Amino acid sequence: MLNDQIEGNGTSFAPRRRFGRRAWLKIAVRLLALLIVALIIAVLWVWVQSKRELPLPPPTGHFAVGRLRYELAEPLSIDPTAPDEHRGRRLVLWIWYPAETGTGQPAAYIPEPLRSPLRARSGAITRLIVRDSDLVRVQARTGARVAGSGQAYPVLLLKSGIGALALDYTTLAEILASNGYVVIGSDAPHSSVLTAYADGTVLGRTGLGHPPADRPAAFEPLVRLWAADTRYELDALTRLNAQPTGLLAHRLDLTHVGVLGHSFGGATAAEFCREDQRCKAAADIDGRLFGPAAQQGLPKPFLFLMSDHSRERDPDASLVMAQFRVFWSKLPASKRLTTIKGTRHFNFSDNALRWNLLIGRLAGAVGPIERRKAFAISAHELDSFFSTAFSLPRKTPEPEDQAIVHDWNFPQD
Repeated sequence: MLNDQIEGNGTSFAPRRRFGRRAWLKIAVRLLALLIVALIIAVLWVWVQSKRELPLPPPTGHFAVGRLRYELAEPLSIDPTAPDEHRGRRLVLWIWYPAETGTGQPAAYIPEPLRSPLRARSGAITRLIVRDSDLVRVQARTGARVAGSGQAYPVLLLKSGIGALALDYTTLAEILASNGYVVIGSDAPHSSVLTAYADGTVLGRTGLGHPPADRPAAFEPLVRLWAADTRYELDALTRLNAQPTGLLAHRLDLTHVGVLGHSFGGATAAEFCREDQRCKAAADIDGRLFGPAAQQGLPKPFLFLMSDHSRERDPDASLVMAQFRVFWSKLPASKRLTTIKGTRHFNFSDNALRWNLLIGRLAGAVGPIERRKAFAISAHELDSFFSTAFSLPRKTPEPEDQAIVHDWNFPQD
């Protein structure tokens, strides 16, 4: 009797166990289906965002903005970063300038000869998470006449981060040009993602031009090369300014020359301004220092414009902070330090606007601050610094934004 009850009970439990497994399997299948649907919706949302037109922030100054591409015909020297040891180093300049309103034609964000090779190398993931360059609307115009009747404007040399293009900093360049500066950016051969020339030559990165981040010693000779590039650019601008005729002839105020750079470009700004007496002031935008300037400092006005490093997790952060303090101690009283709370390293380039916002924030490349506000604060700080360093007529002072702190905002040791 007992055996019959046990067998009966055992028989009654077996179907329930099979039913339980089937139920869990159905739940798992439904959850997987929901996950796939959510993933498809997320990908579609990112894709839709990447296909929307993107107007860059309007300039804040009184001037319209013109833009000019200028290719230096003569090589600077034999290029030590080239795979061919006999190749000369040729530079391409992008020039933004104050322009007469209503003159010229709308400029493309990335024109030829750079547009086609860049699009050819863009993979599916890049096209998904980065706004198509053809959809970016800039404020500058090509062929526009320089504003004013013979007025010369102070010059700012703009140095990109390593791997970046000069055009990646269009927003900052346009705002500064609208405030009365001629801004000159350049693409560094074998360091920029691509350098394209009018004759159809296209150069990519090399190991010497774009060393890995874990080899800081490799950046020491490179910063001196970039500083030499900058001297050559200024030499070329001097010749351009001295020509009897031309768009920029006699329109560059070469008694007021400054340099600003983002990331590795900031190290270049410091080194160039240390070496060249024509440079009157320099600004480092969130860049670690390399080269002799890092230890020696420089006797000229200097601005550190920093992102918010309060949540920094880089194990080298304490080393970088110690380097900054050494450099800071060797600067004159005209030094200035500004940190913008809520920014990250790429809040200073157009990538902050072109990248998908959610992905940029998840990757830690873009901070929680409203992106256009970050550009407005950055440009205002740069304009204020250089106008003071150049003793230009002061603009109407504005209340300081609450996002600004005059401290490093690194984690406490």
